[in-house]
Amino acid sequence: METVYDGGEAEAVEEAKAAARSHAGALVVKREGHPVGEEGDPIVVFQIGKIGDFD
Repeated sequence: METVYDGGEAEAVEEAKAAARSHAGALVVKREGHPVGEEGDPIVVFQIGKIGDFD
């Protein structure tokens, strides 16, 4: 399952906590945008439960 949330960080964390009740884990990351359309490195904001290796 993949959900992209375009709200605030606090709301995304609350949504992840709710999702973790019925899933093995949940992860909230953020990326800083750059003017040329490139994305910065992901920053983990919240993590709970079992999360896969994304490398």
